[in-house]
Amino acid sequence: HLLRSLKAAHPDLLIDVTFELWGGWHQIDYGLIACADLCWLSNIADAENAGGYGPAQVRHLAAERSHLLPPEHCVIGNLRCNGPHPTESVLSAFAAYPMLLGDLSALTEQQSTEIQTLLAWLKAQADEFDLCQHYGVLTPITGQRPGQHSWSGFLRCDRHGNGILALFRNLSPVSTETLPIPLPETLPGKSALTLQSFSKKSPVTATADALRQGLAGHIPATHGWSLYALRSQSNFTD
Repeated sequence: HLLRSLKAAHPDLLIDVTFELWGGWHQIDYGLIACADLCWLSNIADAENAGGYGPAQVRHLAAERSHLLPPEHCVIGNLRCNGPHPTESVLSAFAAYPMLLGDLSALTEQQSTEIQTLLAWLKAQADEFDLCQHYGVLTPITGQRPGQHSWSGFLRCDRHGNGILALFRNLSPVSTETLPIPLPETLPGKSALTLQSFSKKSPVTATADALRQGLAGHIPATHGWSLYALRSQSNFTD
């Protein structure tokens, strides 16, 4: 009653309900979510030596809860922009409702420039396409639970496959991995899609069927990532 009354009186009010309201971490109360805009699932430790396993924990928690709630409504706290891996933290935040903590003044000039460039790129993708229509979780084996010692990633796109695709090496001992891409099921197998790398390498074109079989990635260092703009080359009408 309280939440509905507040929303009725202040339609532009952003209501965020946190895990303290239902007495447990990582839980979701559909009764409260029905009256709220955001669900603050949990807080994480964003460094391995702080009891967590870094930004991957945000992505993996978002992946698990994406079966129950659209990730854009999930808030996962305490990921710092000036943590041990700043750009990985920023990109990881986009696996859920993008929110970061931290001290921007603690960033080096290079880190600040890298983050600004990444945020501008992500914003441009979100402005062009609806990244909330489809969410996919990437693991080396389809259906596998993401873990810190293997590659993982996420796909956010519209129903036609236009959006962003992010791959993360995490703490995996291998620098090359193939991950099946969980494209929207309604996308025909022969549909052509182009992948344009954030690093501005030459674009690659593949069919939806080929991407569902797997995309080969190469990330030289742990905590590294690869990011792509995914574009459908087929003509669709909504």
